[in-house]
Amino acid sequence: MGDPGRALFLAQQLLVPPAPMFNHHRGLWGYSGPAASGKGNLLIQGAGMGGPSLAAVVTDLIALGARTFVRVGTASATNSSGLSPGGILIAQDAVAADGAGNALAIGEQIVSSDPDLMASAAADLQHEATVGRVLSCDIPQDPPDWAAAHSSAAIDMSTAALYALCSREGLAAISLLVITGTQSDPLTEEALNSSVAVAGATAARLLQA
Repeated sequence: MGDPGRALFLAQQLLVPPAPMFNHHRGLWGYSGPAASGKGNLLIQGAGMGGPSLAAVVTDLIALGARTFVRVGTASATNSSGLSPGGILIAQDAVAADGAGNALAIGEQIVSSDPDLMASAAADLQHEATVGRVLSCDIPQDPPDWAAAHSSAAIDMSTAALYALCSREGLAAISLLVITGTQSDPLTEEALNSSVAVAGATAARLLQA
């Protein structure tokens, strides 16, 4: 996840307390320890904002031996998606309209999640989530014109970079994205945390399967 505070929140939810800090460099808080479920260990790491930061963090984690990545993040719904604030989007694939995602995808405009993780996430969340496409771009308020040709349910900054990097390395990745509010339909912090907790619990089950 991008927000270090959200990493702490999920560590408190998913790890045996007190959640031991694994990393604090550059303010990117990370935690690693026994899962509260009793099923092995989990590593929960903040990745910063945008594709370049996420790609740097994921590359370091790959060097440390990580092989499966489940991103719990946020995204804004597109006008035609029908997604409501607090809903969860399972990103089946991503439009690489951001700099890092585009560079890592080596010319591919669409990059995909791991199909096994995709199926498992959809089965775990069932009626609590929607499966769809996310558009990743560096300025969510101003995506590039060409991206409009790829109908997307939501917009974020990092999923395409994650999918492109993991695809290149032959590793599995999926993004679970909580839909944020708008000025006319704001999402409270309590509601955001509630949806993040649901997505985080699914992420833990996927990683422990």
